[in-house]
Amino acid sequence: MVMLGSGNYVKTAEVQNGDVITFKDEGKWIENTRYTYQDGNQRVDFVIKVEIKGEEKSMRLNKTNREVVIAAYGNDTSKWIGKTAKITKEKCLVAGKKQDCILLEIAGVDHIDDRESLNEEPPFKKREREMKTPSIEDMSKVTADLVEEHFPKGKCKERGKAIVLYATMLIAIHKFLADFHKEGSVN
Repeated sequence: MVMLGSGNYVKTAEVQNGDVITFKDEGKWIENTRYTYQDGNQRVDFVIKVEIKGEEKSMRLNKTNREVVIAAYGNDTSKWIGKTAKITKEKCLVAGKKQDCILLEIAGVDHIDDRESLNEEPPFKKREREMKTPSIEDMSKVTADLVEEHFPKGKCKERGKAIVLYATMLIAIHKFLADFHKEGSVN
């Protein structure tokens, strides 16, 4: 097992704005022994060998930096070998604390998270805009099927109450979805 936090890694304190890295291998995903995801699973980091200032070091690439490199060189990391990226240091929020972070820059590629400056619509907004509120007829059909499945005619004394409950839920859901699409968000 590889232990992170030890070894010869690129450290923010040791680099300057404008330093250039050269990718030396295709990288690999390594289990992080310090941090876990919220679901309890071990976090994994993408670690790649780079050359900086004549020294070969390992570098963790966070999602933002991976997306910048992918946008420039593609998602086949073996094709990154020999390619370069420029380092920029910026303050960012990490675990609730502001600290210096390394951002990679490659000519012709804007930072992926900077969608507003690119006049690019975030993917979730596009999906939200393209979604249509289901018709009351479609929702009624689904509701009728659910009532029939769970409260069969002649076999359930509570069928009338279930139909009223489903109808009330159907109206509330349809109103919520219509408001959501009209306003673009939930009140």
